[in-house]
Amino acid sequence: MCSPCPRSHAPGVLLCAHHTTRPSQRNTAVFDTATAAPLLDPSAEALAPARLAELARAGALPPEALPAACERLRSELRAIASYVPETLLRQQIEAPRPGLVGGAYWDGSVLFADLSGFTALSAQLSTLGKQGAEEISTIINALFGALVDEVLRYGGELLKFGGDALTAFFHAATLGEAHAAIAARAALALQERMVWFRAIETRAGTFSLKLRVGVHSGRGFAAQVGDPGHIELVVT
Repeated sequence: MCSPCPRSHAPGVLLCAHHTTRPSQRNTAVFDTATAAPLLDPSAEALAPARLAELARAGALPPEALPAACERLRSELRAIASYVPETLLRQQIEAPRPGLVGGAYWDGSVLFADLSGFTALSAQLSTLGKQGAEEISTIINALFGALVDEVLRYGGELLKFGGDALTAFFHAATLGEAHAAIAARAALALQERMVWFRAIETRAGTFSLKLRVGVHSGRGFAAQVGDPGHIELVVT
């Protein structure tokens, strides 16, 4: 219900259409100009570009608020981009289909890398409480950071982390017929980076980490499995 009158209003808008079209109330009703924070329904639907455009066309969103709203959307996109494989993110931006599960065939090479020795290291450090946990985090972030750098340097795409392993894909569509050779070179580069982790000095002693890497080339199936609210990418 609209605050100044008994009229109903659109979902996500604080005032009815009659009052949101009045210039004297438009800014305060829908947008806090002091903080540039939209006073809309905080749901994902209210933040969608289509919803913003709808409000703008209806006169419920002042034109001067659009730059701040767009920047907020860009910031949120950057925040979630690191959690989503680039290919899926690009597909959703170009043709949004939220909640749709399905799959597609990908041509290229998949690389799987699995750490050996990390379980023993983490088990020992975990007995040291908070300091041990912080040291585990520092080591794994440094290690995966180095490995991901190599994957990206060779044109691969990081798909996911799984425990102490990672999966990457080298697309034939972007790398051409040389995708298998490029993935193999990336695998060797990962092994070269592991030289840094042959003898890791920690509060719980010295540990050595090794990496097992496998590369498979050809056509694989990238399945988006789960339900509309929880989707996981599985490449087989």
